[in-house]
Amino acid sequence: MKKAGLFLAMLLMLSVAGFVSAHQITVDGSPTDWQADTSTQNVNTWHLYSNAGEWVWKDATGDVRTDIQDCNPCDPGDTDITEIRITSDQDYVYILVKFRDINKVGGYLEDETEPFGNSKRGLGLIITIDTDQQSNSGQTWLPKYSNTQVNSNAAWERAVFITTANDGWNYNKAHIYADYNEFDIYDPSWNDVGSHNSEAVIDADNDVIEMKLYKGDLGIQDLSSSTIRITVSTIVHDWSTGNAVIVGDQSNSNVVDVMTTESSTWDEVSDGYIDYYTDIDIFQVPFFSNLAVVLAFVLGVVLLFRRL
Repeated sequence: MKKAGLFLAMLLMLSVAGFVSAHQITVDGSPTDWQADTSTQNVNTWHLYSNAGEWVWKDATGDVRTDIQDCNPCDPGDTDITEIRITSDQDYVYILVKFRDINKVGGYLEDETEPFGNSKRGLGLIITIDTDQQSNSGQTWLPKYSNTQVNSNAAWERAVFITTANDGWNYNKAHIYADYNEFDIYDPSWNDVGSHNSEAVIDADNDVIEMKLYKGDLGIQDLSSSTIRITVSTIVHDWSTGNAVIVGDQSNSNVVDVMTTESSTWDEVSDGYIDYYTDIDIFQVPFFSNLAVVLAFVLGVVLLFRRL
């Protein structure tokens, strides 16, 4: 009777665990996999939603720079970050970045409604990842001649770059891999170390870029015991030059939106530096499949009955 009672109790726990166990992420450009309710979260803050296994930054809208060269009229909605979500499993870091309005992926040369005044231009997303949190141990400059550095305390071992600019594309959605020209993962020596194991989807209908980054591409052996220090920013990327479009004066930063607690992007990057960064303990943002829950239950039952 004692064993039967304990077994029923554990079965009840399994049913509850199966109901609340964190969710699987499918990289398809749909944000429905991401479950944290951010409706009451303040802008320019991050919050760890432990019940959903998600770290979420909620960004202020309308804080994007508009002084982009040769862009008149200019719709900055493509580059205006509204939210960043991060979770992980044993092999991948998953990131969802939401924007105010991704116009499209690629474009036509004759299209006069291009958001950046030129169909070869588009959103460029930059995520730097400091894997060791050692000052000056990595690279501080952002890629694509963004004319901006991160804080030396956030010197990065990997920089992720994804662009919507491609004059041969005219899509609402694109599925890309880190060995494509539109998706780079740089090491501090500017080698592109991304592989087909890392993938992303740009979805203009949902205004998101969703990605999964393979631990090997990040140079991390064990995600479960890792902390990453990140910065997130956007540029206007010119496909023809491969670089950031100049914003304002040539001596200024070319970043147009950034994750920051400052009141505006310009306040953050006016000195040429992104000073704001944040640490994320990957162990605190895991998700587990229902299979993992079942296996844990079976192991618990075996251990329980061996002791009785």
